[in-house]
Amino acid sequence: AKAAELVLWHSAAGSPDSVSLRGTATTPQMRLSADSLDFSDVEIDSIAPRSLTVSNPGTAPLKVDSITVVGAAAGEFSVSPETLSVAAGDSDTVWVSFAPTDTGGERIAALAIQHNAAGSPDSVSLRGVGITIAEILVSNDSLRFLDTVVGDSARDTFTVSNPGTGRLRVSAIRLGGAAPSQYWVSPDTLSIAPGAPPDTVTVTFVPTSAGLKLAALALEHNAARSPSAVSLSGTA
Repeated sequence: AKAAELVLWHSAAGSPDSVSLRGTATTPQMRLSADSLDFSDVEIDSIAPRSLTVSNPGTAPLKVDSITVVGAAAGEFSVSPETLSVAAGDSDTVWVSFAPTDTGGERIAALAIQHNAAGSPDSVSLRGVGITIAEILVSNDSLRFLDTVVGDSARDTFTVSNPGTGRLRVSAIRLGGAAPSQYWVSPDTLSIAPGAPPDTVTVTFVPTSAGLKLAALALEHNAARSPSAVSLSGTA
């Protein structure tokens, strides 16, 4: 509160007269929950949101006239809403999204926030990295070879495809289980570009004795949940 007194000197009786003055000034204040937002790694052509809280601990309404994205990679970030009015003692949320369109290193930008409080404009730095992610889709989780004569062979196939956005690398296809020596696999490595046709893997059953022969393939790769497994069952 501000207090003062107005003194009026005059020629009438009772001079001077006085009038007490009292007033309270109100001011908005700007407070941000962060001065930077790091989106880390985000797959290209996807969207990653982050929230930013705008608070007003002041005594008058805070008016945010504009929130704009500036900087070298401004086109890969977006903000909503772009204007705000925050009552004294209240807060509101701003959403910032990163949608990378390509790989090639980190993307840098910033929010420029124009408002009616002291210190305008405020700035929030933005950082993100666009990445590609390989995915693996195996057509079969098991192969069965029935009634194969000892000394003969039987073949079956399955396919491996990549519905992801990064190159799929199958570094090894290994035979394991109880009877791995009764099977062959070809090829034993794969490299599949995103959107490319599936690759075919051939498994050959070559029994050397009669009976049930169980084995398994383990596909080691750079996608999630490696290794992938295909069980093998053959009867000779």
